[in-house]
Amino acid sequence: MNKKKFIEFLKENWQNIIIVGIISLWVFLDIFSVWENISFIKDRRFSITVMIITTVMMLLVYHIFKIKEIFGEQNKTLNDKIDEVNKSFGEQNNILNTKIDNINTSFKEQNSILLNDIIYDFSILLEKCKQLTPHVFRDITEVYKYITKKIKNAEISIDDITWGSYTKCRSVNDQKEYDDFIIAMKTACQNSNLCYREVSSLSDEPYLSRSESLFEFDNYNLKYYNIKDTNIPLSSYIMIDKEEVILGFIKEKNNPILKNNITFLSTKDPDFIQLYSNYFDSLWEKGRKIKENDYIDYEKIKNIRDSFGN
Repeated sequence: MNKKKFIEFLKENWQNIIIVGIISLWVFLDIFSVWENISFIKDRRFSITVMIITTVMMLLVYHIFKIKEIFGEQNKTLNDKIDEVNKSFGEQNNILNTKIDNINTSFKEQNSILLNDIIYDFSILLEKCKQLTPHVFRDITEVYKYITKKIKNAEISIDDITWGSYTKCRSVNDQKEYDDFIIAMKTACQNSNLCYREVSSLSDEPYLSRSESLFEFDNYNLKYYNIKDTNIPLSSYIMIDKEEVILGFIKEKNNPILKNNITFLSTKDPDFIQLYSNYFDSLWEKGRKIKENDYIDYEKIKNIRDSFGN
């Protein structure tokens, strides 16, 4: 042990050295009865003993406080470390909570997207179900009102089949809705982007005059079938933009059952649309041309009008 280390040892352990020295001296003097040979010590043996014990106790108390001080420092260091750990734990907890919040937010967003997708898919499915489910009308007045609305919103094409005449069958309310329907027809024919094709039997003057009122429009086209001698029940219908067909008009002579029990309906079912579209195209191909673009068969119109008197 060098001198420097020895000095550091004395500085760190001087209390212990003093205590050990005093106790050792006291024991040495007592063992060898030194007290008996020294009159000064002999007369004051009790006082010296008390003084030594007091000194030792004071040193012990000092030592105890020193230990408490050291313990306090260690405890403070430990508390600081605990605080650091708590702080670090708090930061990690905050990071964890942030990640949890991000996960919850992401989950809510994904859940919202999924819910919107489900709602959208359900709405598409519902719309398709509506298209596949025919809409049944209460009476012909409702039919005229519905057709008028659809014709006003038509954008591409209107394919119209008119068999026979319903002029004498209309009530006052029916006639009012029918007049609105005629106005809508004329408005649709003014749309240069729309093609209006009508197949008609032109069965009486009102229907012939109705068609003639549309001849001024190039996009109105008309073909004719003579069904005067036909007893086969025929169904009239109108198809809008090849997306919806409204039908239910049945033409048959002297049949009150049909007159009072006709079901009017509309459908957007693609299969039905294709069926009625093909049927209309077939009729259109084989019909007698009365009006197409700027062509008009005035001679045939005269013949048809003349036939009304027979």
